[in-house]
Amino acid sequence: MPGVAKRIGELLVEGGILSQSQLEQALFAQRKDGRKLGQLLVELGLVSEVQVTQTLSRQLSVPWVSLYHVDFSRSLLNLVPRETAEKYCLIPIFVRRVRKQGETLYVAMDDPTNEAAIQDVSRAAAKRFVNKSGATFPVAYDPNDVVTTGIFKFATIPETAFVNAKGVVTQIYFGAIPKDVLVKGIAALRA
Repeated sequence: MPGVAKRIGELLVEGGILSQSQLEQALFAQRKDGRKLGQLLVELGLVSEVQVTQTLSRQLSVPWVSLYHVDFSRSLLNLVPRETAEKYCLIPIFVRRVRKQGETLYVAMDDPTNEAAIQDVSRAAAKRFVNKSGATFPVAYDPNDVVTTGIFKFATIPETAFVNAKGVVTQIYFGAIPKDVLVKGIAALRA
């Protein structure tokens, strides 16, 4: 069926890693205790953890990484608060300059579909940038989204608005903002 993601068991069978009868045996065991299929297959010795991880990577269309080759410097680890890393079982693995986005933080995590984790890491990284750059701005609560939907008509996430001391929006940037654009925008507001 087009548009329907294949299950991990099907992908392992298609890849020749697992036989159909082994998959059925594991699915039967899974119905008894509810464990994740990948975990169960590894525990039964039918596949390796690497095979499950690489197959999940293909299934979810996210890159697979071996953490054995990552240089975990203190400055890299400090990019994500320890509490956030422990809460979501994730770790920063590198920062790379991405064209039209600027510096981009990459993390490895046990559940790359966890949107709450991705949002928390994004907020933490932004907060650290603001603290490091010395930028200051007041934050207010807008429970009815008057600012975003009424005044500025923001439609996409993320969006960055540069607002001067008089409350006038001087520039709106849609999408991920490159670091150099952010730095120039802050400098212009300070001038």
